[in-house]
Amino acid sequence: MKIERDEKFATMLYKKIEAHMVDGSRQPDGKFHVSELLNPRLAYFSRKYGKKLTKTDIGFFIPGIAFHEFIQKVLGKEMAEVKLSLPPDIEGTADMVGLYFSEIKTSRKWTIPADPEPHYVEQFGKYLAIANRKEGHIIVIYFTANRTWNGTKASTLEIVTWKVTTTSKDRNYIKIGLVSTRNLLNAVVNDKEKFNSLPLCWDWMCGQEFKGEVRLCQFYEKCQPEGRYPESILFAKEAKIKPKKMVEFFKKEKCASKNPRIPTIV
Repeated sequence: MKIERDEKFATMLYKKIEAHMVDGSRQPDGKFHVSELLNPRLAYFSRKYGKKLTKTDIGFFIPGIAFHEFIQKVLGKEMAEVKLSLPPDIEGTADMVGLYFSEIKTSRKWTIPADPEPHYVEQFGKYLAIANRKEGHIIVIYFTANRTWNGTKASTLEIVTWKVTTTSKDRNYIKIGLVSTRNLLNAVVNDKEKFNSLPLCWDWMCGQEFKGEVRLCQFYEKCQPEGRYPESILFAKEAKIKPKKMVEFFKKEKCASKNPRIPTIV
């Protein structure tokens, strides 16, 4: 019996998966989607130049898609998601787990944090606001939880949930921020404002460095994000983002300010 790696076959599989994802991707429809308003600067460059699907993207998307489709299979498509809309043309899709309004995420983190990732909270807060729902759940599937660097412990799959509760004031403030961001993005797309008037994306979206391997956003050179350019600044050991408390996402809508995600040196 002969066993050997077959990179040609693996490449063919990646191309098939890529084609499937491209075919199923959202096409321009004149709407502004919540996913775009979370990181409007990325949305601008993606609209202007087109965002290329990379092999890394495919690796990140597969687990999320697989878990979502499994839940849809269990609950039925009609009970697994709900379409959201906010005038004049903002749209989004939230997850439903039975009758529970939710947002399902997957994570490769080995250690389960005490709180959900801030960008999960930001996204879900916007969904709660548009749907005008007081509460809902963030569900995170950690499919490599408890793994150790030295290999002494095997990873396990853990499902962790957080209940998120908002007030009517929270939701109204978030909706105002959504419309404000939509208007600014629209102005930039139509060349009425400069792209750097849009808030920066989350810092890790600009680029990541792991074990000597650097992965930059495909628009990094075009964007040259303030406070994160060049790479020597982006990956500086002393440059850290101050932690954001969960409550800040409901008390202060970041996108109303100029560049709220510029790193602060601490």
